[in-house]
Order: sequence, then C-alpha cells, then structure tokens
Amino acid sequence: MRNLWLFPLLFLFQASPGFAQLTFPEVDRETYRFYLNQEWDSLLTLGKEALKHDIDYFYLRVRMGTARYEKGQYILATEQYRKARNFNGADSYTNASLYYSLLASNRPSEAYALTATFPEELKKEVGFQRRILDLLSLELGYTLSDAYRKSDPRALMGPDSIYGQQDLYGDSYYGYLQGTLNVSKRVSLTVGYGYLNFRKRKLFQFTTAAQTRNPSFDYHLTQHEAHLGSSIRLVDGFRIEPAIHLVFGSSTNISAAYILQEEDYRIRQQDTSFINMVASLMLTKDFGILSAGLFGSWSNLNDRTQVQAGISLTYYPLGNLSFYGNTMLFALMESGNGRVIILQMLGVKVTKWLWAEGDFLFGNIANGNLGNGLIVYNNSDRVRFRAGGSLIFPLFRQLDLALVYQFFERESEIRFFVNGTDGTREVVVQQTRVMKYQTNSVFLGLKWKL
Repeated sequence: MRNLWLFPLLFLFQASPGFAQLTFPEVDRETYRFYLNQEWDSLLTLGKEALKHDIDYFYLRVRMGTARYEKGQYILATEQYRKARNFNGADSYTNASLYYSLLASNRPSEAYALTATFPEELKKEVGFQRRILDLLSLELGYTLSDAYRKSDPRALMGPDSIYGQQDLYGDSYYGYLQGTLNVSKRVSLTVGYGYLNFRKRKLFQFTTAAQTRNPSFDYHLTQHEAHLGSSIRLVDGFRIEPAIHLVFGSSTNISAAYILQEEDYRIRQQDTSFINMVASLMLTKDFGILSAGLFGSWSNLNDRTQVQAGISLTYYPLGNLSFYGNTMLFALMESGNGRVIILQMLGVKVTKWLWAEGDFLFGNIANGNLGNGLIVYNNSDRVRFRAGGSLIFPLFRQLDLALVYQFFERESEIRFFVNGTDGTREVVVQQTRVMKYQTNSVFLGLKWKL
C-alpha cells in the first residue's frame, strides 16, 4: 500500500505532454523521505521516472544505490554508486558504499583497485589492508575412463587384414595450485602450476606368416603446466587480460614398422618430450548486470596450430549472485578446419551456505582452451560434448569448498590399412574409424581469500 501515493502523480506525468508536474524539488523531497523511511521500492520507482525526465544528480544516485544495496541487488548498487561518483568522487559515504557493493558482488579485485583513490582514513574505516598475495586456490581431481573396456584389440584391422592400431586414454589424476598477486591497485597477476598424469595403452593388430598378433603396451603421459595471467583494470568497467600457458610433457612414443627382410613387424619404444604453448587475450566490459567479453588465442598443441576467437556474456538477472549465467560462443581453427563450440553455464544460490552450478558444452574442444587459456584440452581424442555440475560451499568468510563433476562423450580414432590402387598400381591405403567412450571426472577445490 505504500506505493499508492504514486498512482495519481504518475497519471499526471503521463497526461501532460511536458511532464511539468515532475520537478527537481519534488523528486528531491520525496526520494529523501523514502530514504529516511526505508521505502526502497517507492524510491526506485520515483528515481527511475526522474531519470527518464533528465533529473539526475548526486543525492538521487546515492539514494538509489542504497535502495539497491538494501534490497540485496549489489551489482545494480555498484552501477548507481559509480554514477554518483561522477558527480562527487571524493564523497566518503559513496566510496565506502561502492567498495562494499563490489565485495558483495564477488569483485574483490575491483574493490581493491577502487581504494587507489581512498584517503588513509577511509581505508581504515572500510578495513582495507594492502596484500600482495590476494587469493590461493587448490584443485585435485581424478578421471575414470571406460576406453580400455570399450576397445576390442581383436578388431583393429580392416577387411584386408593388414594392420591396425589404436592409442587409448585411460584414467588420469590431476592437481592445480594457483595464486593471485596484487602488483598495483589496477594490475593483478595470476600464477598457477598444474600436474596431470594419464594412463595410456597402445594397441596393435597385424598379420604375419598367416598368424594374427595383438600386442599391447601400457605407458604414461605426464604433464607439468605453468600459467601466467594478468588482469589490468581500466576506466569505465573495462578490463584487459593477457595470459600465457605452457605445457611441458613427457611420454613414450610406441610405433610398429614392417621389416621386409624379416617379414615381420618390429615394435619401437622411445622416450619423448614436448613443450606446447597457449597465448591468449581477453577484453571485457561491465554493463550493470551484464559483462561482455571478446577473447582470442593462439596455440601449438600436439604439433598443430590452433587459432581460437569468440564472445562471452555473463549476466546477473536479479542484480546479485542469487542467479547468474554465462554464455560463450567461439570458433576454433586447426590446420585449416573450423569448429564452432557453445558453452552454457547457469548458477543459483540454494541456501546461505550452498551455491549450485550446471554447464553444458557442445562441440569438439580437443586441442582447445577455456578460461582465457587457463584450462587446456590437449587430449587429442575428439570431444562430442561435455556436461557437468558444481556444488560450492562457503565454509567461512574467506574459505570456499567446491565439488565438481564433469562427464565427457569422446571418440578414439582407430587407424587401419587396406589394399587399394592409385589408378596404375596397387597401394596400401590408410583409413580410420572411431570408437565412442566416456569419462567421468570428480574434482575437489579449495579457494582461500586472504
């Protein structure tokens, strides 16, 4: 019932072509009354109407920001407080309110950057402490693969029974440690180290002297990964984020060669190592409850060249973290072949102590990357789709626990050789087919906000 007084007033606004009844003294008087009485909905209704009629000033923005904050719409509150700072950037109440709104919107780096303009007294008032190390996170995970079970070592060859081979990815385990460093008020660095260990199996099938053989060899692929990223916070909500990700791998190269003199195949095993790189860049801009980004990357994973480019849109429909989502669309070009990949994520606050997220990725992300180069998928098997979910528990004010599950539908390539012709003579022709398999991954993550 507290909004009933607005009905006749808004009726007059709409009835009069000049809207002469809506004046600055009237807006200032009534919004201040609503502010004192904590009538936030009425304040916002009148405030938005005033803005439509070019009535805009410092105290109106401050009051609308406070109304948004008190309603729990922290992201919308930041927008109003930023507008207020355009009128008076030195006001302590506005600066402190914007600082608290950024923290409540899970934007600690922006809150940290804001303090560059704070006098020492205000820094003490909001409890700001300069920290070089701002964030630590640890992630541990294990992946179960059914590729070994799905494979059939006795059915690798083609119809001509010459030769066939398959390289399988088995179970794997993974660990990642990351820290965020504040270089300055507007620049932060992210430094990470990861370790990944795959169980692998190489299968062969060939026929010699009327005898079919099916040798197999188990080995491991290990990776050490280093990530260095930077976030440079510019004016008006712009951020530019360059990053580089290095992959140092070691494995065993297992191959079979036909020895004509022996009329048999000889298996060769050789230790091998590699260094791959992903260089990426992302530009983002905040628009109230929306954050839009453009990103691109270059990489040379698995001795191929990849170029990736796309767009990202993050949104908070309720103006806070109670419900949010991210939609990502990008193209991946590899060796002249292009793919389109779509990623959709939605998150919701279930209770005060639990957030839930779900995501679905459609497209072949093999030899691609996500998170501005932070996550690298250099598993060479083709990806059909990925689906997953997360449960996030804020254990304490500075410590979050996350449980993450991911399901992948993949394809393993089988190479085999058959007799053919090039038009003048008989030749051996390589052909391929695929075997579908699935992986299930579970990760445990800890994030410590210092």
